[in-house]
Amino acid sequence: MSTPPQDPKSSDSKGISQARGAQTLIVVDDEDNLVEYATRSACHLDRRLRHRAVVLFVYNDQEKVLLQKRKNELFDGLWDLAGATHPLHSEDQDESYQDSVARCLQDEWGISTAMTRILSFTYYAADGDQCENEYCVLFAGKYNGALDPSPEHVYESRWVDWSQLREELEKEPGQFTPWLKVAADLLAGNVFRDEDQIEQSFAQWASLKEALGPS
Repeated sequence: MSTPPQDPKSSDSKGISQARGAQTLIVVDDEDNLVEYATRSACHLDRRLRHRAVVLFVYNDQEKVLLQKRKNELFDGLWDLAGATHPLHSEDQDESYQDSVARCLQDEWGISTAMTRILSFTYYAADGDQCENEYCVLFAGKYNGALDPSPEHVYESRWVDWSQLREELEKEPGQFTPWLKVAADLLAGNVFRDEDQIEQSFAQWASLKEALGPS
């Protein structure tokens, strides 16, 4: 089941983009240690400013993965996982990764569900004269209820099998966000030993990480 596509670029898109650009992001090194703070606009114009981000992997009881066609000033119109955002800094306080995930779910889908931290990675990708240089943490969780996609964030959405997503990535990689492609490769190579057992794979991965302890 998918949502119908939204009209591209509503009349207030410029105002939304400007408001997002004024947000303060958390700039870190390759090991996620705090370096400084910078506006979102600055981070997306200066490739040296690696900043924190999260990406959300949402699946349902049928082991289908939620995708959205992204509505954003960066990588607009590309297919993404359920959501992606940045932990924010405000009034001498840094938003946690977990809190930014909860905010993203509420803002983009109008939902709340338990999400577990799975893995992290860094990447750089350019989009015209802007870019993303992120320390990105992937969270995963299951959701089976109704969705209320925000027209400010989502053009359209759909649920797909993991195997179908992998096939589409192979055939049309340019239709997907750069971080989705990195996350998919990491999940396929490290977490999903059986592509038909998403929930079981995540549970086994979490148990392994707990047994190994902090790295």
